[in-house]
Amino acid sequence: MRTKIDINQFKFNITNLIVDYYDYYDYVVSDEPFAANFVSVIVKSFKNSDEAYGFYQKVNGSDQVFAEIDASDYQYFIISELNYKALLQEKIISSYINFFKANYLR
Repeated sequence: MRTKIDINQFKFNITNLIVDYYDYYDYVVSDEPFAANFVSVIVKSFKNSDEAYGFYQKVNGSDQVFAEIDASDYQYFIISELNYKALLQEKIISSYINFFKANYLR
């Protein structure tokens, strides 16, 4: 996500979605620098990939989460902790997006 986006507002939008639909889960929303002019906003901890995918679908169908954010200014996806560590080292989002689409968006 490009840093020109209000990261705190975006995290607030995600937190509101969690409160509205996932209040009984212990999801944590955080952010960290990813690369120059990019920030990762992370939601964790999901019990498994099915739970993460359900959350992904809910976010995908939500108007409130991405309100006032241009679609060209973000990428969002499911990623395991191990793959995220590799992504942080490589800094090549497009490679992971291809993997994500092939393995999750069937």
